[in-house]
Amino acid sequence: MRYLFYSLNEQIVFVSERMLLERQAIDTIIRRERIALDSIILRERKAVAIEAADISVRVVDEAMVYIKDLTGTLLLYFVLLFTILLFLPFLLGYFVGKIHQKNKHHEKKE
Repeated sequence: MRYLFYSLNEQIVFVSERMLLERQAIDTIIRRERIALDSIILRERKAVAIEAADISVRVVDEAMVYIKDLTGTLLLYFVLLFTILLFLPFLLGYFVGKIHQKNKHHEKKE
């Protein structure tokens, strides 16, 4: 019996030591994988930050071009509206006066 327990004890110690080594190896592998994953995440984060900066610059440039075009168009329409509102009454008054003058001149002839 003693030999059986001694042999069993040696096997338990051997398996325990082997499991300890395997656990340390797994810890080392996990640590390396974690470091590799952190470096990948850091690299991708930097790439995304650079791309976001480029996109924001492009969006601002395109927005400014659009605003510039929109401002020019609005200014043109405003000037046209102002011109129409300012000169239309004078133009109508001129033509009404001309017609009135023509009618007066026509009445005097008769």
